[in-house]
Amino acid sequence: KNTPGKVLRTHATNSTARSLEDLAKSGGTEGAFISIGKVFRNEATDATHEMQFFQIDGCMVGPNVTLANLKAVLLNFYKTVLGEDADVEFRPSFFPFTEPSVEMHVRHPKLGWMELGGAGLFRPEVTTPLGVSVPVIAWGLGLDRMAMVALGIHDIRDLFSADLEFIRTMRGSF
Repeated sequence: KNTPGKVLRTHATNSTARSLEDLAKSGGTEGAFISIGKVFRNEATDATHEMQFFQIDGCMVGPNVTLANLKAVLLNFYKTVLGEDADVEFRPSFFPFTEPSVEMHVRHPKLGWMELGGAGLFRPEVTTPLGVSVPVIAWGLGLDRMAMVALGIHDIRDLFSADLEFIRTMRGSF
């Protein structure tokens, strides 16, 4: 019997693509979508890396969206989640689905600069097959690393601790 294989996803962009295709099929040209999903990477575990994490994937689509809109949306999001004094930087980068592309980094008080995610303007090769002909800004953000900064945690593995007292202390931080 031939059973289809299952593959662990390395990003949550599949939800974004479906949403964009549905928007185009309905005749729409403007919208915003967000999803949160568990993703998996072939990475060695350390204080800032896990082989699995939660990704916040999103996009905004419309005839007038720009990279400046993307930066404003993400900066507002980070300041809301991490606090107004969060030290956030946008750095030029490369991702195969977006151009131009940026990485977002935040300064962790103990660990220094950490990447929080990637973003950019979807390339036409991504949007045209979905029926979208207007600009789309998109992002993929690491929820677990944001939680580390927001909660003052120095090791990402502590987010999944079995120590109930530690978890209660973390919950009280919000």
